[in-house]
Amino acid sequence: MTKTDPTLEGVLQATWDRTLEKLPILIVLIGSDVSMMEELATYGRPLFGRVTQIIVNPLNLGEVGQALPDRSSAQVIDSYLIAGGFPRLVTALAESGLSAEDYAKACLSDPFSPLVSTGRLVLEAEFPDAPAASHILSNIGADDSGHPRFSELLPASSDPAEVKSSQTALTRALALLSGPKSLVDKEIPAWVSDSSRLRRYRVSDPYLRFWFRYVAKYVDLIFRGRSDIPIDHFTRDWSSWRGGSVEPVVRESILRLAPTDPDFAGVEQSSPLMEP
Repeated sequence: MTKTDPTLEGVLQATWDRTLEKLPILIVLIGSDVSMMEELATYGRPLFGRVTQIIVNPLNLGEVGQALPDRSSAQVIDSYLIAGGFPRLVTALAESGLSAEDYAKACLSDPFSPLVSTGRLVLEAEFPDAPAASHILSNIGADDSGHPRFSELLPASSDPAEVKSSQTALTRALALLSGPKSLVDKEIPAWVSDSSRLRRYRVSDPYLRFWFRYVAKYVDLIFRGRSDIPIDHFTRDWSSWRGGSVEPVVRESILRLAPTDPDFAGVEQSSPLMEP
């Protein structure tokens, strides 16, 4: 709305200052792009000093467990690896009454299921003006290892000028993805600096990791009625893939428990760590 009507912020400011501030009214401004919402409150903008920023994060593993009270811990973790923290997906999974695996297979047969369509909608909403960042995110998500290095994300070229240009573009895209967008985590070995070339990258959200793995490259096939292909891939690959995908979930859960659980006293982490 602020892009299509540049005067909207000024109208809100004037209306608030003249009338609404004196009334028992709360205005909630919602946007999915964190960096854009932060800009609304910066110095010099009409709403500066008038808004309180709140970031609504996706559901964490514990909250997904509360939404699925009848499932075992292992089933909750499987559900989280598939639906992530998206309330709509968690609700759909709960209402289906299916196991996480059966729910995934059912959704892969339906091109209009939330599990298939949400990932595409997220990319379209987050990157209308940043196709390069969207492309890099897709490359990270599509990598078989799930943790590609910086060099593995660069296009092949023998021209030094092209290589340098690609490195600059990649650095900017990764800064956007790991910074304002918070869609990518940078992992480095514990014994090196943050600028180390040993860094690797991983899609942060569990659902998007699942979507890039089992949905993104099969969307056209699903629409053509060939859901047997992604379902076969999921059936063959799921057990081994979730073994690696659950590691950052476990790490995050331990850090979340550490402040209150005496068993984790002294546990700390300055940045995501990579296996030696």
